[in-house]
Amino acid sequence: MAATATEAVNFITTSTGRVRLVCQVCGKLSRSLASACLADLPDGWSMAPYADGYAHPDGSTGDLFRCPTCDKRRDFPISPREYMKPVDVVTVI
Repeated sequence: MAATATEAVNFITTSTGRVRLVCQVCGKLSRSLASACLADLPDGWSMAPYADGYAHPDGSTGDLFRCPTCDKRRDFPISPREYMKPVDVVTVI
C-alpha cells in the first residue's frame, strides 16, 4: 500500500534532508528526491509552480504536485485534498 500524507502539505522533508512530494488530490507520496523542483519530478508526476510563500486555501504553501494516477483523472471537478475529507461510516445491522 502506498504511503499517504495526513495533513495539507505539498512535500515532506525526510530525516536525511531529501523530500517526498505529496499529491494534492489523493495524498500519495513520491519516492525520495534530492529536491522538490521541476528537474527532479518523478516520471508521471506533474507540478503547478507557485512562489515559495504563496498560501493556498487549504493552508499549504508553494508548488502543487499530482501523482500519475490523479493527473490522468477526468472525473471533474477534482477536489484537492480528497484524502483529508471525512468519510461517512455506514453501520450495517
